[in-house]
Amino acid sequence: MNKTELSLYIAEKLDKKKLQLQNDFFKQNSRTSTKYLMLDDLLPQHLVNSTFESFPKKSMYHFKNTFREKKYTFAKLDQLDSHLPSILTDAFQSKEVIKSISDITKIPDLEGDPSLYAGGLSRMDKSHFLNPHIDNSHDSKKLRYRRLNILFYISPGIKESDGGNFELWDQRVKKPLKIPSLFNRLVIMETTKTSWHSVDEVIS
Repeated sequence: MNKTELSLYIAEKLDKKKLQLQNDFFKQNSRTSTKYLMLDDLLPQHLVNSTFESFPKKSMYHFKNTFREKKYTFAKLDQLDSHLPSILTDAFQSKEVIKSISDITKIPDLEGDPSLYAGGLSRMDKSHFLNPHIDNSHDSKKLRYRRLNILFYISPGIKESDGGNFELWDQRVKKPLKIPSLFNRLVIMETTKTSWHSVDEVIS
């Protein structure tokens, strides 16, 4: 698939599930006040596997290792031999997909961020983690407010017991709602002044 075909495919998948995803996004949850939704089996499995296989070598990533986080990040998609990661990333920011997400979340005037500020690809190996935090709620020029995070998981065969699961917290950051980072799963969460989230330790 090229970018246009992939954009239309994702938008159509979202549109078909609009009512269900809208209900999920606005549903009251006693575990977290952060609105979120998830959609499994977003893309054809062979395409996600090919994207996984075309991710950067570990040596190409930037390693972050502090008390806040331990993970690899990569945002220079134009340096990769394969265009798949770039095509998929661009598709999520296409006008078709953004319109579908805007219709579901009822947030008007959404825009993508081609600079991938505080975004891009992430890799987490054994012992890696991301402590509870609130994202930078702006773009690189601090002109626009970040409204949503889009997360797409591509690790084949991963299970909740492997760790590396996404977590949404209550406002007092006492107990998380765990969302397993399953293969081919899309997660969309709102970003607010209280949208605490994290990734539990990778143990396998």
